[in-house]
Amino acid sequence: MLMDDIIDKVTYLLREASKLEVMPRFRNLHADEIKSKSSPKDLVTEADIRAEAWLIPHLQDLVPGSLVIGEECVAASPSLLSQLDDKGVFWIVDPVDGTGNFVKGLERFAMMVALVERGTISHSWIYSPTSDEIAVAQRGAGASWAGKVLTQSPVHHFADASAEYSENYMPPDLRQRLRDNMRKLTAYNNGRSSAWAYLDCARGKIDMVLAGRMKPWDHAAGVLLVREVGGRSGMLRDGSPYQPKPYIEPPMLTVANKAMWEPFQQALVINEERRG
Repeated sequence: MLMDDIIDKVTYLLREASKLEVMPRFRNLHADEIKSKSSPKDLVTEADIRAEAWLIPHLQDLVPGSLVIGEECVAASPSLLSQLDDKGVFWIVDPVDGTGNFVKGLERFAMMVALVERGTISHSWIYSPTSDEIAVAQRGAGASWAGKVLTQSPVHHFADASAEYSENYMPPDLRQRLRDNMRKLTAYNNGRSSAWAYLDCARGKIDMVLAGRMKPWDHAAGVLLVREVGGRSGMLRDGSPYQPKPYIEPPMLTVANKAMWEPFQQALVINEERRG
């Protein structure tokens, strides 16, 4: 650990960024404060841009020599993402995850930060500005939500499970098979926020998250959170563990209890060889 009070310091910074840049714009956005990036559904607001800009120097001050890999600074300068490696110290930041919900005035959005040290996610934070509650995780030391320690979820069978899932970013060759198999679940939902998907998984409200868009700011914080409560994240095709790398082939399966990972992987029937 880089410093004893790093969890408290980053928690404070997230609350300040929210107070200064995010919440004043919630349900108060002007039309010129909303723009699209890669597609009409890929939105960015002044809250995203200004919160990240505020966080960058403050996070770097905590760890001299660290680099911030933020969603909005990468959108402005894509080559920045290629600097994410397994040698340096990085802050991975999503200033407003669930921007579409934020624009609609829905409370299902959050702010995410992960600290990556030499290729390993060591700390993570997921902050809900509307409720002023935060999930924090430290590698090997567990995780908490709103000040209460999170514990491992029970094991469920695939047919009894619930999930967070969106097929929008799934590889075309897998989309139909995944769609068919997800229908075997008790319930699945697309809440349009990676942060809340991982929060719900870590808190035992859902059993799995199936992700098809592998941007590091969407997953680094949540993967550590779920892992620290006894869950597991891995790439669906080969089971390899998630690592915060610039480019990863989707999809990724995360489960609330690690004992469910292999049965759920098999139930999703990904490989043509398996279909035999």
